[in-house]
Amino acid sequence: MRRLSMALFAAVSTVAFTQIASAADLPVKAPAYKAPVAIPYSWTGFYLGMNVGYSWGPWDASSSQVIYDSESRTADPKVNGWLMGLQAGYNVQSGSWVYGLEGDIQVTGERASQSWSDPGAPAIIIPPPDDFLPGPAGGGTATFTHEWEFPWFGTLRGRVGFLPMERWLVYVTGGLAVGDSKYDMTFSQPGAGRLYSLSNSVTKVGWTVGGGVETALDDHWSAKLEYLYIDLGTHSIDTVDVDGAPFHVEHKIRDNIVRVGANYKFN
Repeated sequence: MRRLSMALFAAVSTVAFTQIASAADLPVKAPAYKAPVAIPYSWTGFYLGMNVGYSWGPWDASSSQVIYDSESRTADPKVNGWLMGLQAGYNVQSGSWVYGLEGDIQVTGERASQSWSDPGAPAIIIPPPDDFLPGPAGGGTATFTHEWEFPWFGTLRGRVGFLPMERWLVYVTGGLAVGDSKYDMTFSQPGAGRLYSLSNSVTKVGWTVGGGVETALDDHWSAKLEYLYIDLGTHSIDTVDVDGAPFHVEHKIRDNIVRVGANYKFN
């Protein structure tokens, strides 16, 4: 019986050793590689940025007197120039739509000028001894100069945009606009000893509308191209002329703006 037990133990041990050795020879399966999960870009958040661009404004001008040339009471100054400024805003993304509010402040080099001269009637000089006699009034050449300026403006606008692709935003925008309009005029007639100047600046409130496209460059920076149209109504001046007669002059304040900008989004 003892011999039988020893033989059975030896057989079981041999089988177990063989199984362990066979298992050790099996190839080890490597763990499966899983790519990191890509987190979609989100437009939600507060941002701050800057912009540069160019603007042009057809400011139709009119006057109660002939001041723009020898026959005209109207003028069409082109108030054009560079601009630069800062913007800040906040976006909320919902699916493929983005809703936001943006404000900006701009300084500009926009201005237009016009100058012309009227030869007028020559000054009448009566030689002595009859220089006491009355004669027709003269005065010679008269010169008019005009200058229109748009030194600064700002806007507060809503934005609604659509995402054709994850990192591209196409949007429309519109809202409130405010800006400063300045007008200067000088009349000079040295032969008659007449000099007149008018300078007036006013801050006007109006509206703006436009649109643009913006693309996210990375998780923080984005770049945009934008167009805005601004209408601040009419700048009107009621005063008196060089002879003390009532005098009215006005111009419309309108501006077309194209600008590029960069924004930094705070996560």
